[in-house]
This record gives sequence, structure tokens and C-alpha cells, in this order.
Amino acid sequence: MQRKHVIRTPRELEALRSTVRQGLIAVLEREGPLTVREMAAHLERTPESLYHHVRVLEEAGLLLDQGKRPGKRRPESVYALVARAIQADPRENAPAFLEVLARTYEGMLRVASKRLGEALRSGRARRDGRRRDTVLRQYNLRLDGPALAELNERLQSLSDFLRDQEQQERGGFYTVTFALSPESSEG
Repeated sequence: MQRKHVIRTPRELEALRSTVRQGLIAVLEREGPLTVREMAAHLERTPESLYHHVRVLEEAGLLLDQGKRPGKRRPESVYALVARAIQADPRENAPAFLEVLARTYEGMLRVASKRLGEALRSGRARRDGRRRDTVLRQYNLRLDGPALAELNERLQSLSDFLRDQEQQERGGFYTVTFALSPESSEG
């Protein structure tokens, strides 16, 4: 498996727009190669509801068929990510690419918002102390060049830490989503 796959086309990126497909990617990142039936169990969905999404990811080159594994009735295909990390090309600025990227990011934020709301409504969220597991912060502020550079270094360190945690086999599952965006206008 490659270490990193860089998405360079709107077609590849379009495959990630669906929150269901984002969920499939997250499960495969966490669990490694799985059959559609196994992915369905992790996502609490039916296998039939996932076949189309797996096919879209495979056709976009983001999933690989790793062979067969014995199933209940017949052998089942085992799918794996094309790389450990999948990211959009940060240098791609074509309008079509950026439009799909914006819609993909919006979908990711909707998933994070939904999970946050579910945790709060269920009463299982811990919002204070050292074992806090639910937090949301938004800062609207001015950053000069050096401060923006330092923030990006800290976000990269956090990303590296989280990537290392993906290999943990103990503990609960958490969604960590962060966004940095310039304001659309001064003022």
C-alpha cells in the first residue's frame, strides 16, 4: 500500500463527496481491508446499500480489490484503500476541482455536526475535565503571516498525532474535524 495518494481530478474528488463514501474510507482507514458485509456491519447499514458506493470508490481508483475471502454463501471481495492517506492536491486551483472540493468539505462538516449533536442528545458527551470528549470552538480573529505559519505547524503536529492514533487497538472511536478558512471579506 502506498503511503499517500494525492487526488488530482474532480472525478476522484467527486467520489468522496458522499458522506456514505467518506464513512467507508474512515472504516477502512481504521480497520484495514474488509468485505462489503464487514463494512456494512461497522457502519450499521445493509451490504446492499453499500455496493454502489464501493464501486464508485473503486472506479475512482481510491479502493483496490485485494482478492476473495470465504463468505456465508460464496467468496466475497476484500477491499482496501489505495493508500494509507488520501488527500486533495493542495496546488490544484481549477474552478471545477475547487467546486467539488468545497462540496466535499461541506459534507465532512455536516457529518461532524451530526455526530456532535448525537453525542450531546444521547447524554454520553463529557464536556469538561481531562476526559472531555466533546468540544467545539470557533475563533474569528486576525492572523498575520507568522501567526498563520505557527497555526499551520500546530495543525500539522495535531494531524501527525491523530494519524499515529489510528493504529491504536484500544479505546473509543472519536471524530476529530478541524477547519481553517479565511473570511470571505474584511470587516
